Amino acid sequence: MKRLKIRDTLAVASMLFGMFFGAGNLMFPALMGQMAGRNVFLAAAGFLITGVGLPLLGVAALGISREEGVLGLSSRVGRPYGLFFTCALYLTIGPLFAIPRCATFSYTVGIQRLLPGAEQGIALPAKTVEELRTLMQAPVPCGSLGEYLSRFAVSKNCLQTEAALERVAFELAEDMAEDGVTCGEIRFAPQFSTERGLTQRQVTEAVGRGVCRGMEEHPSLRLGLILCCMRGDDRETERRNRETVELAAEMKDGGIVCGVDLAGAEEVYDTGLFRDLFAQVRRYGLNRTIHAGEAAGPDSVWKALELGAMRIGHGIAAAKDEKLMQELADRKIPLEVCITSNVQTKGVPSLEEHPIRKLYEAGVRVTINTDNRTVSDTTMTKELRLAREVLGFQEEDIRRMEEYAAEGSFLGRQTGRSRG
Repeated sequence: MKRLKIRDTLAVASMLFGMFFGAGNLMFPALMGQMAGRNVFLAAAGFLITGVGLPLLGVAALGISREEGVLGLSSRVGRPYGLFFTCALYLTIGPLFAIPRCATFSYTVGIQRLLPGAEQGIALPAKTVEELRTLMQAPVPCGSLGEYLSRFAVSKNCLQTEAALERVAFELAEDMAEDGVTCGEIRFAPQFSTERGLTQRQVTEAVGRGVCRGMEEHPSLRLGLILCCMRGDDRETERRNRETVELAAEMKDGGIVCGVDLAGAEEVYDTGLFRDLFAQVRRYGLNRTIHAGEAAGPDSVWKALELGAMRIGHGIAAAKDEKLMQELADRKIPLEVCITSNVQTKGVPSLEEHPIRKLYEAGVRVTINTDNRTVSDTTMTKELRLAREVLGFQEEDIRRMEEYAAEGSFLGRQTGRSRG
């Protein structure tokens, strides 16, 4: 057998390089529970490109004769450059499949599919899916947070049975997986689905079943549930909120419930009204996030911190207060920023004036999320595109924000003693 020349050795190295990193492109993210940051199909595509396609370049470069490669490439050209092509293509294509997405802010209410209203005998206020979607999406222009929240009404009326809740939760999990999300927290208010006799526990268990089915269908997807308490100053709202907190405490150990939230009309009901409620949340050792600094000013964020918030929903008003930004940065409190939603609710005047970059450059742990995917007519893909193309974030910035989201996630995280 003739000894391999240096150029032949390079070609062999090209094959081995492609095979090694091709397998790594699929397997390493899978071991991390991320499946290449998008979904199984894209991960498989990445494997085929780098684990099969690139080694073929090496084979072509090596050649089956001294005069001509397998694919007709000249041996003089193919062999020396086989390794170069392999490296260049892997470094170009590889990152496409390697960025995980962690979404901490997504709602079950309002999925971009035909709601199961007719199945429940509910008269829907539209004849077609497109008409229905129009009623469920934020109008253009949207006048306020209140007008945005009014779009939840249609879906709320349809989510009053266990079958409907399980279905939309499963479909949301499917949509998130298709959108490239690898870990996410779905939030909803169980008290909104009790109008036809369900208890908050039945509501939550139904949503949990749908989400678990979604994770079974998409093994790379990790999801948890955040139960929302609602802003209000009447006794019935207070009673329901207490019930929600008790339920979260009962279901947190070994279950899919991973935290609680405070949502609703922030500009109407001051955050400070809920000190007693969140004192109870802290006693139960529950993970907690609070909507603040969306429709109200920096004072709302300060009060959320006083209530023990571990993350802030939106929090964009913090950009108006240098001391607050420093406090958030020092305490490593993530902000769940929803770019499109913030414009729609008039939290910011326009996309170009969104303060997320100011917050990011101040060291605040900003993360990118969707808010309500149907009401905002958005996805994680769209939000990340806006961050890149409109707000000027680079891939390194996106990766860092994804790291902030993963580190701040409530999934599998316990903070204190259990109920009882």
